[in-house]
Amino acid sequence: MSGPWSVIAAGGFDFFVQNAGVVIAAAILIVGLLYGVRDLLNLNPVRVWAIADVSYSESIRRRVLWVTPVAIVGVLAVAQFLDPVDPQDALRQTTKVCLFATGMVVVITAIILACTNLPKEIESRVIYTIVTKPTTRLEIVLGKIVGFARVSFLIVLIMGLFSLGYLKLREWRTRSWIREQLAADRVDAQTRGTFQHYADAGLLVTKSMADPTMAQVVGRPGTPSSPAVLAGGESMYYKIPFQLTPENKEDLRRAKETPGGGVFFLNTIAYEQRLPTPEEAKQIRDMRLPVATAGDDASQGSLLPSLPSLAPITLPIPQINLHVYNQNMERLIDDKFISEGKSISLPPGGQNRPVPAILTPEAVDQLLAVDRFYVLVDAGTMTVNYQVGEEPTVLAYSTGADSTPRWIDPVVIPNPKDPKTGIPTPPVFESYRGRFGMQVRGRSDGSGGVAVFPFRNVKLPSSGPDGRLTLEARVGIESSGDFDKEANVTPVMSMRVFNRGSGSLTPALPVRIESNRVVPVSVPADAMSGGDFDVYMTGLNDGTWYGVEANSLSLVRNTQPFSWNLFKGLLVLWLMSILVVAIAVFTSTFLSWPIAVVLTLFILLGHWGVSQLGDVATAGLGNEVTQAMGVDDPTAARILRTSVGALTSTLNFVAQFLPDISKFPVTEDIERGISMPPDKLAGAAWVLLGYGLPITVLAYVILRNKEVAP
Repeated sequence: MSGPWSVIAAGGFDFFVQNAGVVIAAAILIVGLLYGVRDLLNLNPVRVWAIADVSYSESIRRRVLWVTPVAIVGVLAVAQFLDPVDPQDALRQTTKVCLFATGMVVVITAIILACTNLPKEIESRVIYTIVTKPTTRLEIVLGKIVGFARVSFLIVLIMGLFSLGYLKLREWRTRSWIREQLAADRVDAQTRGTFQHYADAGLLVTKSMADPTMAQVVGRPGTPSSPAVLAGGESMYYKIPFQLTPENKEDLRRAKETPGGGVFFLNTIAYEQRLPTPEEAKQIRDMRLPVATAGDDASQGSLLPSLPSLAPITLPIPQINLHVYNQNMERLIDDKFISEGKSISLPPGGQNRPVPAILTPEAVDQLLAVDRFYVLVDAGTMTVNYQVGEEPTVLAYSTGADSTPRWIDPVVIPNPKDPKTGIPTPPVFESYRGRFGMQVRGRSDGSGGVAVFPFRNVKLPSSGPDGRLTLEARVGIESSGDFDKEANVTPVMSMRVFNRGSGSLTPALPVRIESNRVVPVSVPADAMSGGDFDVYMTGLNDGTWYGVEANSLSLVRNTQPFSWNLFKGLLVLWLMSILVVAIAVFTSTFLSWPIAVVLTLFILLGHWGVSQLGDVATAGLGNEVTQAMGVDDPTAARILRTSVGALTSTLNFVAQFLPDISKFPVTEDIERGISMPPDKLAGAAWVLLGYGLPITVLAYVILRNKEVAP
């Protein structure tokens, strides 16, 4: 087969591999319904409900509800040993325990009931009295599922009412205690604002939030008229993605193999340099950074434009370091294969003059083994401010000593100003991470790092009577400088809001930071008008490093009753229990109940296990693993990466046939006090329908062909 038919066949096979789970599920539904069309037409809801009522009543007679008091006692016991950070954290941890206990009870009960019921009815011959009546096997399967779903609903209802009542009681007692502490002035200055917020707004508040598109860390934010600036020696870098097409790979391969040719990254970065402080000068000497002498020479004047004519002074040479990672952010190319493992010195003058980072043939081979990768360029030299434009790094190649270099742009994205056209992906500015996220260094004069949180197309809520909206900051303290709890000094950051529509920048607002705890900040609503704005946060404590991520700042859109959010979480748990019942009924149609329990657990946890194996295998694509295994030969390393890639593809293919229970999230949003979005409910319902319906049809087909009558 050749020509267009081979292309169609290849496309069909790729579609099947990528959507095998959906295709097989649809095939089961179609074939199963055609096979049982007569039973489907004769389906009687009254008989289904009667069978469900029998299963429900029998479960109640077996006293399965006695498990709920045991779970309640367990929750009460565990709640006494929690170690909360503050009063609200105590309630959130308790909420997590309540939901976890509810989920464990309802899932285990559903598995035991559904897996044991049908095998025991067959063994005790009770099933004979059912199948000899005008009842179809489809009605039996549906009746069992509906009956055990009713039991699960009752358990979820009991645990939900207990959880709501217990949490409300604890909130009332805690708010009373907070008011007493505030009235008696027994709250320190650092936490007084947070405690006052708890006393006024409550502890079980559910909020709908608008999140930033990302978080970035820079020395100075970019504007339409000037590029972003990275502060050297402050752990800052920029990251750019690249995507290689087959044509790109062929060009790179030819450039590597041609005499006089080569492959390199071309970096175009301007910079400005300042005089080092005495402390920085000592660090430069201790770190043995390469230095040069700057003075009256005209070629060096632009390095220090504000420096008057002085005697020559020793300054560190501005340098960058370039690293290459795969799409999973594992090191792809060893640094020794990039510019011989040395830092890359920028040319004198500080102008936008390109400087190459040469790749060895081994590095090019490692690039050719992947389709997508990231380039990280860090600003390593202190006293240097690196000015990074919209396209600071490209992948270039030359096919001969006399040929003009050509280059490959970063991944192209839609142009925000003209969606019909594309632009190269602009650099993403980050810093190296600590315990709480990207590190931002604070300085008392406000010249430290800046955390930038861009908000785009945000639908703003109605402002309050004072014309203000609330932002919530959750920033960690990585290390303390002049911050001293004993001296009652509070870490402080300044917050400013830049409106991209009007170009206005608000005055700095002081924000008292409580490490990894939510701090509300009231901001004028006018500063956010239009829904496109950036929030800048700068640390104001010398020597203090702050930790930020994209979820470190959110805009409060509205509040909802906690009971409604808890109801949505319990609904997700009930939907998951129905899926568990359907799987358990399926396994019990052809297995004894102990084996059915094991197989049900395997099916439920299989997707998670396969995904974990896939993540480990994917991590094996990194260069570190091939080196750890002693694979230095590029060809052998490429074979190893190809083998691991095939294993990853196989695991991903297998995972399509197993239910993804991660689509039933419960504690994540409720624990954080965030309203559970509708898409999470829809995701849980989709998994239930997409997996529960086909497996119910399979259970019917198996039971219909199973000889259970005497």
